[in-house]
Amino acid sequence: MIQSQLVNHILTVTLDRPEKDNCFTCSMFRLMRDRLKEAANDSNIRVIVIDSQGEHFSLGEDLQDLAASELDYRHPALTFMREFAIFPKPIIANVHGNAFGFGMALLLHCDLIVADVNSRFQLPFIRRELMPLFASSSLLPQRLGPQRAAALLLLCEQFSAEQACQWGLINQVCHRQERDLLVEKWSNQLAQLPELLVRQTKQLLSNATNINDTVLKDEWHLFQENLNIPQLQD
Repeated sequence: MIQSQLVNHILTVTLDRPEKDNCFTCSMFRLMRDRLKEAANDSNIRVIVIDSQGEHFSLGEDLQDLAASELDYRHPALTFMREFAIFPKPIIANVHGNAFGFGMALLLHCDLIVADVNSRFQLPFIRRELMPLFASSSLLPQRLGPQRAAALLLLCEQFSAEQACQWGLINQVCHRQERDLLVEKWSNQLAQLPELLVRQTKQLLSNATNINDTVLKDEWHLFQENLNIPQLQD
């Protein structure tokens, strides 16, 4: 469900559950978390690229799988979010297809993002009777202002790759071949820069958003309280 390949200091982590549109399961969260922990401490890895197999980048979280698990603070989804949010090395996302729910929220924590011209994005947490996750309730108002953030989180409005680029949520919009070449260019550039300076610059950028463990835990607590397990199983 998660594949990884290391080439020239660049670790490509691929979401590989195309039959379920790369919806995240507990196992996927656990695998991603463990791979990130290893990568953070591996001096041979300087850049992470997040990619995906199948039609879509990710359509969110597997609700049946989540509902069947113990939703405490040790849950692999929360521990993955905490690890991803503080990851010290650059993360590039190569997006094709759609990124909905958790798939979109994950992108808010990536440093550079290129998306396909036909990609669409949505945060339909409330429509699915869930609370927003991954600090999306804090990051979106900071980046887009409260009104646009409300439209995305309360009305669950879909938006295009062009809109995401105009709003500053992603960096570039490209066709597939151009997209892959751009990811290769970015990752090679970052891998050749002084590692310490890259880490320190990323830390300064992270400090500006003021996203901490408390924000992630508060969202998770409300997510726990509002997860309607019987309804999810209908």
